[in-house]
Amino acid sequence: MRTMSKRGKTLAKVINDADGTNFQKLVSWYSIASSTQSDPNPTLGWVNPTQFAFSLITATPVKIPSPMFNDFIARGGDAHTIEIANQAVVNYIAQHPFQVPPSYEVRLAKRYYVVQGDKIQLFWDGVIKGVEPSANANLTCRCSVGAQYPRYWEYTPAADGSDNGKTFQFTLYVRNFDGTIMSQGSTTIEVVPKPSFASATKYNMLCFGDSLTSSGTWFGEGLRRIAGTSSSSASPASWNVSNLTFDSYGKKSGTVQGNPIHHEGYGGWTWGSFLQTSATGSTVNGIFVTLNTAPGWDIDVYQHSIWVDQNNKQWKLEDIEGAKIKFDRGPGNTGAQSDTQLPTQLTCSSLSQTITSSDIAEVKWESGNPFYDDDTQRVNFLAHASKLNHEPADIVSVLLTWNGGGGELNFDTTSKINTHLNNATTLLRKIHDDLPNAKIIVMGIQISSTTGGAGANYGASGTYSDSIATNFYAFDYDKALENLVTNSEFGTYCYYGDTKGQFDTPYLMPYNNVAVNSRSSITERRGTNGVHPSTEGYYAIGDAFLRVVCKVLKDTKDDYEGNNVSS
Repeated sequence: MRTMSKRGKTLAKVINDADGTNFQKLVSWYSIASSTQSDPNPTLGWVNPTQFAFSLITATPVKIPSPMFNDFIARGGDAHTIEIANQAVVNYIAQHPFQVPPSYEVRLAKRYYVVQGDKIQLFWDGVIKGVEPSANANLTCRCSVGAQYPRYWEYTPAADGSDNGKTFQFTLYVRNFDGTIMSQGSTTIEVVPKPSFASATKYNMLCFGDSLTSSGTWFGEGLRRIAGTSSSSASPASWNVSNLTFDSYGKKSGTVQGNPIHHEGYGGWTWGSFLQTSATGSTVNGIFVTLNTAPGWDIDVYQHSIWVDQNNKQWKLEDIEGAKIKFDRGPGNTGAQSDTQLPTQLTCSSLSQTITSSDIAEVKWESGNPFYDDDTQRVNFLAHASKLNHEPADIVSVLLTWNGGGGELNFDTTSKINTHLNNATTLLRKIHDDLPNAKIIVMGIQISSTTGGAGANYGASGTYSDSIATNFYAFDYDKALENLVTNSEFGTYCYYGDTKGQFDTPYLMPYNNVAVNSRSSITERRGTNGVHPSTEGYYAIGDAFLRVVCKVLKDTKDDYEGNNVSS
């Protein structure tokens, strides 16, 4: 650090030289944090940090040690006038951005469950709202258990059960470079026992969601790890808890690591979609196009691509299951459902692909709301189970909604989130009215790709293409959803699972290794999907889900053990 030049004056001298008017003008830029104005080494703190981009979110005063500032004044020449001092502040920020950290806000969930002998990791990028906090933020955590690492905190409760029932306070701090706290947050870590049942016990399981649930992977993996039958290649192995059976039901079925699963996961759906008053279709339902031969397309490349049919109507590709392709309606495609409007040809110009009539084996409309009952003319969860010849759910699990979300250039996603919350409120009440004894697990969404997946899916237009704003949407939606689920009305029968904090986005979202530029052979990870995880990513969501399921099993064991097996 350079010393003051002969021409320069200390900041204290500049202040003392100023009259009252000029002093007020000076402090409109910053305030003095020292005890006296004549302190030769004061600390500067911005009076109105919202004027500067680095404090747009937290509005936390950013303090700059005065030797840095005085040195700049010295190098900048004459500092006798207040006007020059003011300009020096502006110049300092422009030329020394590394001295002023960006804004971060700790967004821990209120509670995290961790299971006896099972490792948990909380990733900084998923619990701090900001731009890549694990790489850029000055952060530290405090907890009496576990260990802090550069990208996460890790803890494994004792395998012998000696930690069972214990709770630990976990606090995370984000600091400015002078050590002052920019943001902090705390949560409770609750250790729950690995499930055990002395007599035969069955839980009826219902799961519904959007495209993240359309394969049932996260749901199936969570249940497999607790009470499933592991294949030789499945990792980690199932606990295969004795006397415990999970019996899932739904119109859709699949297999997760050798274990059958049933669910109601539909690409493109939201809370509001499951409130539709039709079981047969409407003006919003999509289509299934079954080809004669499976196309072998990479879902990460084709997902959300736009296709145009022979009637010039747009369709958005949502999912690929072998030869069956799910399309949602694209922009402007809102006509009433009619078989005469079904596509006979589809073309995607961006991918240079065409599906001709000779390629198509069948085209049919997507079914309507699986929970809507025509007989009672309402969304009816008891009727849904009855039509599937199944006992009603004891545990209902939900993961929604990346649809109807995404970011905005001005970060204004309030209206989107409010719409989701209003629909969630209505649907949760309907579930509880029909299934008053059921527990409901509501999983938050993970943050989206941080390596360019949004660009791969959405280009450079639309709300989802802004990866930072889209991530901020996830943080804000999850916070609002958790507050809803844990409030006085829903908190007695709902459980919230924080996905984003337990999800390692840089490594669990799909990506390819590509050249860093057109002249280099060095490669970097570049995302191929904005919001849909890799298979390992779905498994990680299953891990987070497992922890909440174990908490529910602990809370309900006395009521269910040995009493819920049909004859």
